Amino acid sequence: LEIFDQWMKELGVSYEKSYASPRGMYCEDLGRALKEKGYLHSRDFGFAVDDHPYFPICEGEWNGPLQIPCDGFNICRWMLKNKEEGRTMPSEEEVYASYVKQIDYKLKMDQPLLFFCHPQYFGLYAKTVYPKIVEYAVSKGAMLSDYVSYGNYWIRRDQCCYDAKIVDGKLKIETLKWQDDVRLCIDGVIQEK
Repeated sequence: LEIFDQWMKELGVSYEKSYASPRGMYCEDLGRALKEKGYLHSRDFGFAVDDHPYFPICEGEWNGPLQIPCDGFNICRWMLKNKEEGRTMPSEEEVYASYVKQIDYKLKMDQPLLFFCHPQYFGLYAKTVYPKIVEYAVSKGAMLSDYVSYGNYWIRRDQCCYDAKIVDGKLKIETLKWQDDVRLCIDGVIQEK
């Protein structure tokens, strides 16, 4: 982390302190190091994929920055397997159809869409296929975002305070502390301050 921070400083590149850990590599020591270096959020591909963002706890203490679960879908393994087995690479139409299937499934399950790939694979199709899959996802109701914005939203959301209780057999939620750009939504109705 120190080498990366120094490298960015030398290049004069400003960046948000967000970290992506290779699949299965997030651990307590990494969480502590990220927290010490001021990283705001991190993610480990494949870890707690059906969970909401959370602050990890280790040995009874908050350990690390906000952890953003992500279940990334990519075509790299498919393409590598074809290469290893001497088969032709999938066509643009097959790649697009594969992404459409994933988009439909994830939206049906109310899961976020995360598509990524390595340039030597999806890069072959990115200029033609990527705009089409984004257009398709948006046409199905997906909202475009990025990890920095998403993570920063969850940090602000976590700073809101609510009190919930049953009054006369009905749920009453009182907001004790708001963030201006965060709203509580109950059964599709956005609650006002």
